[in-house]
Amino acid sequence: MSRRSAGWHHLLARSTTENMTYTPMRKQIVLLIIGGVLSLLILMFFRPPVARVEPETPGIENSKQPIVAGLFPATIDLGYVEPKSVHRFSLELVNSEDHDQPIIAVETNCVCIAATESPESIPAKDKMPITFEFTAPDLTGPYVKTISVTAGNKTWETSMRARIAAPLDTEPDILTFSLKNGNKEQPLTIRNDGPTPVRLLYATAQPPICTAKIGAEPIPPGGDVVLSVILLESQTSPTAILQINTNHRHQKTLRVSIQVGE
Repeated sequence: MSRRSAGWHHLLARSTTENMTYTPMRKQIVLLIIGGVLSLLILMFFRPPVARVEPETPGIENSKQPIVAGLFPATIDLGYVEPKSVHRFSLELVNSEDHDQPIIAVETNCVCIAATESPESIPAKDKMPITFEFTAPDLTGPYVKTISVTAGNKTWETSMRARIAAPLDTEPDILTFSLKNGNKEQPLTIRNDGPTPVRLLYATAQPPICTAKIGAEPIPPGGDVVLSVILLESQTSPTAILQINTNHRHQKTLRVSIQVGE
């Protein structure tokens, strides 16, 4: 055999040995590729079922609590208003039925309140606003009126309150004393919602079971003052009315209920 022929035989033997060495590795790579392709095919054609999420009911949040039908809020307080001023507010009518409810009537017991925007019906399990306009009459003092809405065969009512030309308001409305707890002094907040300062003059109770100290400084617009109401040792009645006199031309007095418990 010539030297060139021996060289070719040597290269051929080396090549064959390398092929035999790398063949198992190549088989593993091919098997991995085939396994990956099969996994993709399984994911594409044999997906597990996905739970369907129901959309939320429009207008009413999903809740385990039952939907309460009605006209909300039950009371709307406009607070201090000037005579002949105009105010807009909205009430919300909720339909808890499984079918639409036609609005039959929207009524008030005063011509000063009018519905300006009202839907013809309320969709099932939904709520819709009804907009009203209130024109304050040329009066002074507390003002309370009723709004009623009939939808389907049901009627709901809401009270509207306002203080016409009466800027002062008290918190709380009822002052309660507890003899058991030795509670003989309570704070009473008086707020001025009007545009001008108001001075408190003096306070009296009937029957005279308590007293209140009045400061000399007027209550500024948008401000308040806290009075200290003191229960007298000689008190004999469980109830009384505390009357606070002021220098306001339209709101001469404020009346607060007093209750005494054990």
